[in-house]
Amino acid sequence: MKLVILSPKNLLHPVGGDVALTQFIYGQEKFSKLFSSIERVMLVKAEEAGNQSGYFGIPKKKVTWSKLISKFLLGYTHPIFTRFNDPDIAKVLGNLRPDVVVAEHLYMVPNQKSFASMKENCLVIASVHVIESKIQRGLKRILSNSLKYSEIKALNSVDIAITFNSKEKMWIEKNAPEVKTILIKPFMPGKSQTNLSGNFLFVGNQTWTPNRECVEEIHKAWRVLNARGIDLKIDVLGIPPKIPYKNIPNGVKHHGFVEDLTPLYQNAKCLIAPIRTGGGVRVKLLEAGSYGIPIVISESGLDDLVELREYVNIANDTDTVISQILFLSSDLDRLQHQSNNIYTAILNLYDKSNEQWDNLIKMIEGYKVV
Repeated sequence: MKLVILSPKNLLHPVGGDVALTQFIYGQEKFSKLFSSIERVMLVKAEEAGNQSGYFGIPKKKVTWSKLISKFLLGYTHPIFTRFNDPDIAKVLGNLRPDVVVAEHLYMVPNQKSFASMKENCLVIASVHVIESKIQRGLKRILSNSLKYSEIKALNSVDIAITFNSKEKMWIEKNAPEVKTILIKPFMPGKSQTNLSGNFLFVGNQTWTPNRECVEEIHKAWRVLNARGIDLKIDVLGIPPKIPYKNIPNGVKHHGFVEDLTPLYQNAKCLIAPIRTGGGVRVKLLEAGSYGIPIVISESGLDDLVELREYVNIANDTDTVISQILFLSSDLDRLQHQSNNIYTAILNLYDKSNEQWDNLIKMIEGYKVV
């Protein structure tokens, strides 16, 4: 069988928190054995189009405001679906003639009209990350409803929906009862444990609003620490936001994109992730835990990973974040104890996760090409 993976360009070289379904499938030996060939297709800049090292690039078309507005008014289509659901994806898939297609996001599920002709001979799997947003007044509320409408429409055109979150699984089953749904948690295998001698750490792509908000919260905490004359350091990793941060406090070092996180993980003292919004499984939490890094995180950041609650430090506001940072900095025995516990917990949960991946493989193996 031939597999084609559709994913954003940033997943070609993922950096903590960006690792997602398509990256796990691409990197697992059990999937490479299942398929005779695996192709990666990505929407890219014009100069990166065509056959590249590791992927085939489809140039992003320029989308005018008039097209975005007309699509929204005529079909209630959310702008993100108009931007990324490119008919050229279906044309490329037609040439590649895959048996199985895996799309990282619902907005990357091939254009339904263009794809209909080959859909009968192809199993379509989509990773579902329901975009969480607070319902607000006016245009923002209308766009939020439009997003849900577009997601549901795309969801009902796939065969299998994969989610990392039990709440999202319930949402899928309610809005697309005909679609097979699998709940998978992408637990990491244990790596070499951190020596707890380095700095505090944050990892995440800050072009995503919840991660940017998280970093702003870290800045706020470090300003308080600076005002108290406390000298602590934190490394902030990940693609920076388009709008630069202002007044970055002392002790906060922004590294931007870092291709190899291993040295920083192996020397980190603690992961700080006071996440307030967003959805899905926090891969950054799993990744840090796989190195035995103690974690300070909010309740909403922990989200669906209730199994790990007893192994992390909960902080739902800036004052509690600061208290946890100071407590861990002054109690190295507790820090080491937490490191050992979360490292063991991740190893145990990884074994359970393998069963879920095996179930997905069985479903793919049971699919017969017409």
